[in-house]
Amino acid sequence: MKRIFATKSFIFSNGEDEVKVKNHDWTEVPDWVTKTQLFKLAEIDGNIQIVQGKSEEKAIEETGTTEKQAKKKEEKQLKEEKEKSSADKE
Repeated sequence: MKRIFATKSFIFSNGEDEVKVKNHDWTEVPDWVTKTQLFKLAEIDGNIQIVQGKSEEKAIEETGTTEKQAKKKEEKQLKEEKEKSSADKE
């Protein structure tokens, strides 16, 4: 079993079993879920994160986002600030 946090709702199926994951919720999922294509894509996109301990769980609770989503948001803000700075110089 793996403990995950998802920022969107998902339904995982292996043909026999189905696991529902609600958005902004902690869920214990069987190992087969982490091997599905949907899970892999959602993890790459930052919509799902496997939680490895209490420190990660606390960080997610404080921000309400996964690490990848927080990093993407920060990168986007830096890019926008850089573009604004460049536009101001012209």
